This record gives sequence, C-alpha cells and structure tokens, in this order.
Amino acid sequence: RQGIEEDLPRARARRRQREARAAVALCERNGLLLFVRRPPHGLLAGMWDFPSFDLATDDDARTVVARGVRVEMGLQGEIGDALADVRHVFTHMKLRCFPFRFAVRAGRARTERYPEVRWASPRQIERLATSKLARRLLATYLAVKPPRPKRATSRRVDR
Repeated sequence: RQGIEEDLPRARARRRQREARAAVALCERNGLLLFVRRPPHGLLAGMWDFPSFDLATDDDARTVVARGVRVEMGLQGEIGDALADVRHVFTHMKLRCFPFRFAVRAGRARTERYPEVRWASPRQIERLATSKLARRLLATYLAVKPPRPKRATSRRVDR
C-alpha cells in the first residue's frame, strides 16, 4: 500500500449481464451443414453462424427448432438428438444455446431474417468468418457421431 487509496477514483459498479437462451439448428444434408450470414448490424454482424431462434423462459427448445426450421427456413426434415448445451459469455450478455441436429429431407433454404444462406462441409467452414461460439457449436456437433440408420437384417441360413 502506498497511501494513495483516497486519491484513486472509485470503480464503477458493473451492470449485471442479462441472460438469454437460444435454440440452434445444425441442419444436415448430404454431409453439408447449413450456415446463415448474420445481418450487417448488431451482434456478430456479418459473420456466418448456424440458424438460431430466441427462447422465452417457458419455451421448449426442440419445438422451437422444429418450427423455426420449417417456418423460417423453409426446410422439412426430422429433428434429431439434442447436443450438449453451449454457454457463451459476451460483454453484456450470457447466452445459453441448446443445439439440435436436424436432418433435412426436402425444401430449399430461404430466410428473410438472414441476408445469405450457404451449405458447407465441416472443412469449408474453416474458411468462413465464424464466431468462437459457432466454432464451439461445430465442435460439439463433430464430437458426437450421428446415429447410424437401421439396416434391414438378413439371416444367414446354414444348409
């Protein structure tokens, strides 16, 4: 201590970070993942990201993803397993993401919310401008092997 405590300005009280929740769709089609470019203004402006949908406190993330992909993105398919939650801290907000696999069967990706959409392989994604959050979601996706489709079983008959 140097005896200068009285001369130093007081630290301002920090505002509490708000907490938010989002349902995230990891849409898969023929080994490619759907990415959307975020609007040119606001949070993560212009970066490539997975489609996400805001969650109210009482919303079910699975239902919100299924509806969002169908209504907002124009895609039909089957919602898969939930992946591990991903938490991310911004300077002003704590975000908890609930990611789900979504196997696209039909439809053409379109949206009014995002200026651009793109299908990309996990290797191509490395060349896109993505946030740390998107890279963490991708790592969560890649860490879990997709369920294998059930095959018709044949019985071997010995003669």
